[in-house]
Amino acid sequence: MKKMMAILSAALLLAVLPSCGGTTLPAVTTAADLSTTESVSVLAPETDLPDSTWGMQFDAMEPYGETFATTLRSTTEAVASEAAQSQTSAVSKEPTTAPSTTAPVSETEAAVTTAAAESTTARRTILERILANIDAEKGKIPLVPDKEFFNDAVFVGDSVTLGLKNYTTAQRNKGKECLGTAQFLCVGSMSYTNALSKVTSSSLHPTYKGQKMTVEEGLQKAGARKAFIMLGMNDFSAYSDKVWKQSVVTLISRIREKNPEIGIYIQSVTPILDGMEHGRFSNENILVFNSYLKSFCEENDCAYIDIGSEVMADETGHLKKAYCGDPTAMGIHMSSSGCSAWASYLMQTFCGVEEA
Repeated sequence: MKKMMAILSAALLLAVLPSCGGTTLPAVTTAADLSTTESVSVLAPETDLPDSTWGMQFDAMEPYGETFATTLRSTTEAVASEAAQSQTSAVSKEPTTAPSTTAPVSETEAAVTTAAAESTTARRTILERILANIDAEKGKIPLVPDKEFFNDAVFVGDSVTLGLKNYTTAQRNKGKECLGTAQFLCVGSMSYTNALSKVTSSSLHPTYKGQKMTVEEGLQKAGARKAFIMLGMNDFSAYSDKVWKQSVVTLISRIREKNPEIGIYIQSVTPILDGMEHGRFSNENILVFNSYLKSFCEENDCAYIDIGSEVMADETGHLKKAYCGDPTAMGIHMSSSGCSAWASYLMQTFCGVEEA
């Protein structure tokens, strides 16, 4: 959970989710303002609460300010107080051995009291989830964990992500769950910079259903609602800082222009194995690149996912030996164990699944 919140706190996740009651959540000052028809859609207590039903969409960014979060927090406290009072009231009405002059509570009254308490508890639960996400994101609220989270996701990357694609395919062929039904747009040596070039027979662009195309076109044709991007190894090692920084800005802009509803999840570049660094191809430059990506995400409503530091790096900042699949070649591609750790981290973070 700590890792999940650390990731989500860096960005606005733009996954489009079902709204509750089909309406927006207005500013409220008391628990009484939270009508189930105008603000929050509350399911019956006995109804299973599937993750796909939890969530809200808001029409403008203004509600996500501190005032809105503070108001919701105070409302949660008021609702919690209501629940406590309801429970106290219910307990006080329980029969005792001592004679009572109070008229007995009818079954109807008892049912109403119980329903009210359960409804209040349901509201409190909803508000707690809302607050947890608002504090983390200040934006549209994703539903995490969500076991179907990756079904509308597409992974974009170079040969490193191509390794994840091969691992994922192998797991699925064994009947194992791995990143849902996520698709992949990968090609060796692709970068933020060369992805901007014109598509030709020799250009480094991914293919979708056998046709080579730009990243933004591939995402559109794949019907992606989420793009998990890991590029950069072939940027900082081949281009100046000025060039690759502008390339990041331009590619993300093109993706959003072609796919206006898509959520952007930028994964950090993963480290290099100890002893395999040379020239600009260094972990120091990777850290510089990743630092820029993180700042870019914070300023441009993207999610930053630090796969490098959280999963792949050892105590010295190099790629873990057990996770390296080419220790005598380039020292950057993942072994099966590395891909498993990568996929497991994503699935645990977004789906609540422990391993892939």
